[in-house]
This record gives sequence, C-alpha cells and structure tokens, in this order.
Amino acid sequence: MNLKGISFASTIAIPALTVLLTSLLVLSVSMGWNDILMISSIVLGGLIVIYLLMWEYNLFISSFVFLIPLSVPISFGDHVLSMPSELMLVGIASLFAMRILFYNPISTKVLIHPLTIVLLIDIVWMIATSFTSTMPEVSVKRTLMKSMYLFVFYLHFTVYFKDLKNVRHFYLAYALGLIIPILWTLYSHSLLDFSMISAFMVTEPFYKEHTVYAACLTMVLAVMLGLGTKAGYYIKRSPVLLLIAAGIFFTFSRAAWLSFVLAFLVYSLIRLNARGWVYYLLGLSVLVMAYVNLNEILNNFEQNESVGYKGDLIEHVESLTNITNDASNAERINRWVSAFNMFREKPYMGFGPGTYQFQYGVFQEFEYMTRISTFKGDKGNAHSEYFNALAEVGIIGLFILLATLFTAFISLRRLIFHADNPEIRNMALAVFLGLITYFAHGVVNCFIDMEKAAVLVFGSFAVIAALDIKFREQEMQST
Repeated sequence: MNLKGISFASTIAIPALTVLLTSLLVLSVSMGWNDILMISSIVLGGLIVIYLLMWEYNLFISSFVFLIPLSVPISFGDHVLSMPSELMLVGIASLFAMRILFYNPISTKVLIHPLTIVLLIDIVWMIATSFTSTMPEVSVKRTLMKSMYLFVFYLHFTVYFKDLKNVRHFYLAYALGLIIPILWTLYSHSLLDFSMISAFMVTEPFYKEHTVYAACLTMVLAVMLGLGTKAGYYIKRSPVLLLIAAGIFFTFSRAAWLSFVLAFLVYSLIRLNARGWVYYLLGLSVLVMAYVNLNEILNNFEQNESVGYKGDLIEHVESLTNITNDASNAERINRWVSAFNMFREKPYMGFGPGTYQFQYGVFQEFEYMTRISTFKGDKGNAHSEYFNALAEVGIIGLFILLATLFTAFISLRRLIFHADNPEIRNMALAVFLGLITYFAHGVVNCFIDMEKAAVLVFGSFAVIAALDIKFREQEMQST
C-alpha cells in the first residue's frame, strides 16, 4: 500500500467515520436504541465502503480486517448479521467476482497450488454431504458461508498478498482492531474483580464466547511476535503486544495458554536448527510414553479434583486434566462421545455440515452427561474441530481436514528451511506459529465457522500459498 498517494479523506476522515460508525453500532446494541440509529449507522458505513472500494482498495482491505474484531451482531428480523464487516464482505466478494469475470482471472499458479486443491475438495465434499444431510437447509447455509470464506479470505487474499508488505498489514490491522474489544473486555471484567468465573461473560458484544476471543488473540500474538526480526519492531509494537498478552491472560483460557506454550516450544526447536527427524522422534516418543503409561495417566485424570475457574491460578491450570468434577472438561468429553456416536451412525457422509448442534442430543450417553448438559442437546458444537468434522462430514471429511493441515505444514516447512529470501522464511515461521496455536486449540474448541476466526485461518492459508508461489518463482529465476 502506497501511503504517499493517500488523500486527507483516507488518512483522517475515513478512519474518523469508521470509529464513529463502530461506536454507533456498539451503543445501539448495548443501549437498545431504536432502528433509526441502526439504519443511519448502516448508511454511513455504506458510504465509507463505496468510497474505499472505488478509490482506496488496499486501504479498504485493511479497514475490513481492522473492523472484523470490532463488528457486533445486529438483528434484522429473524436474521443476525455481524456489522459492519459482513457488509464489507459482500462488497469484496462482488468486486472480486467482477474482476475474475471481466478483467483478470485467478492465476493458474494459485488454482493448482496443493493448498487450493485440498480446500476446494473440502467445499466439494461439503456440497456432497449437504445432499445427504439430515438438515439440508442448515447444511446448504453452512456450505455457502464456508465457500464465501474460501472465496474472499483465501482466493482473494492470495492475490492481495502478492505484495508481501500486505501480509504484515493484514495481521497488524487485525491486531489494531483488537484494541477496543480488549479494553472493553478488561473494563467489563474489572467491574467483576477479574474473577475467573466471570471471564465467560465479558467479551460480548464483540466476541460471542471468551474461548474464540482467546483463540484469536493467541493466534495474532504468535504471528506478530514471529514477524519481528529486530528489536525496533518489538519496541514500536510493544503497547499492542502487551495489551494482547494481557487480554489472553485474563481470558483464563487454559487451551489458549497451552497452545501458546506449544508454539513457543516449536519456535525454540526451529531456532536451534533441529533437523526434521527430531520432530518426528519427539512426537513418536510422546505417543509411546503415553501408551506405556496410559493406565497411570487415566488414573491421575480421574483422581484430579482441581476445578477450573474456582480456585487460584495453579489449581486452574491443574484442572485441565480433571475429567470427573470439572464441568467444562467433563462436558467436552460428553460432546466428543456424542460426536463419535454420531460418526458410528453415519461414518462416511456424516449428518451434514452445521448439523451437530441440532442432532447431538440423542447421542449423549447418560454416564458422560454433566450438570451443564441438556437432554435437548442444544448447547453448541462438538468442542473440537476434529470431532465436529467427524460427526458432520464423516471420516472422509476428517481426512480432508487433516490433509489440509498436512499440506499447509509441509509447505511451511519447505519455506522455513529452504527459502533463500529471509522475508519469506520469517513470514512462513510466523504463520506456522499462529496456525499451531489455532489448531492445537482446535482439539478442545471449534471456531472455524466464525468469521472472526475464519479470517485469520483462511487468511493464513492464503499467506502460505502466496509465499510458496513467490518462493517457486524465485527458485526458477535462480536456475
């Protein structure tokens, strides 16, 4: 993005109007104001969108990413939209579609990239399982939504990331967009004395759940830290980085904390130039040790009586392995058992995209149900990206998800260890760390269908494809 050519309207008026728009939307939601204010906010947002689309497209993309964390749910009759980001999403999708049809088709290099292929296979499989779905309307809506994410957050951003400077702009814009939600959450939490139990209820209206809020913050922090190469980088960004770190801490999300620790351990191994076989050996060693000591581990889990969100920090962390009387952990086991039972019922095609939350109730087993379970089974998803896929799109869908991760990580490994361009290596490492936090967190939570997480995940996939294409082009030029 060339900042020299940006006008006064872009540098001052547009950001000011954007902040005004966001403030109006937040006040409308929190104060219950009438529809007139809502409509005026949307009109103001529409004018900003049109201006940026026509004259400042790169700034429009940065504004879009910036506004995603700031967007709040607005009800329109029976429908709820995340505004203003969904309004801008439609604008981007429309403009990108016209560009493809009338101006510049998507590069063949992007279309034949292994990551693109496996992501398209995922959409094709979702379409197929929508035909056999137990709730076709729900599955079609979920498939259309994910197709939109793939189209805008992946295919469009792959083109946007041809200029590698935009990779940094992307993550920085999201990080800056987090400032107001974090401050709002910390303020709301402070009114409740930062108690652990109240962490569940203070992230609205910006984030529906404290877990997705924690996952997004952790992923952004990992990437932002990974992008740094000099002390000056960290000094300039220290206020934002420290604020995000504080936000993560006060979510009291054990999964977020542990996923960040895992990313740090992987980063340390990479910086120590550990060879590839070291990672495989470590992974194999962990699996062997877990198998050999399985009975002892399970006994420790059953005897652990530490309860999360009620004691001190040490007990909160220790409660991670309490599967007896920690309701949060026990309910996850209940959801996973339900998902596995659904898989046994429909092992190949699953129940259909988006159906788990409506279907899992009858697949619960009484011995695994908790005080927060319901016989209706209407409390959300499977609390795992992997079990959710298994239940909704079957074993083939799970294999496609794992193939996506394998393809992404193989591409990143090649870039980190073999790219001559230090900028490509650095960006690949940063994205690798971010994805580790997300998909490690994904073992116990599921957010890929939420826009605020999807933009980071699919956007990171787009970064991988763009970096890999750039790497291959540079390789060809050097031979």
